[in-house]
Amino acid sequence: MTNASASRWRSAAWRLRLAVHDHWRIALAFAVAAVVIIAIGLWKYEDPSQVVEEQAEILRFGSHDSKSGNHPIVFIRLRDGIVRQVPVSRDIMRQCRSGSPIRILRGRNTFRISPMGCAPFTP
Repeated sequence: MTNASASRWRSAAWRLRLAVHDHWRIALAFAVAAVVIIAIGLWKYEDPSQVVEEQAEILRFGSHDSKSGNHPIVFIRLRDGIVRQVPVSRDIMRQCRSGSPIRILRGRNTFRISPMGCAPFTP
């Protein structure tokens, strides 16, 4: 091998080493991003077997103003005495009254109004 070809091999090997080093960091960044996205998805995921239907009492109705408009909410008191603020549809607002019982779906870290709304609760 001549001195010029050896120099070319050394420079090619050096370029390859730099390219692998740079792509390794990019691959690591994508892997970390994927792990974070999966972790957030699992944290937000709610197992349907963990959702429990409960009865709560309506304290009052209200609204929440935002850039996308006016959103109705309901303040409810759970059986253990805790007061929560839950988004509600306008149909349920028309059906229910303050002081009446309402069905809620209680998940691991969420509360939703049941589609049944103010229908009688039968456990």
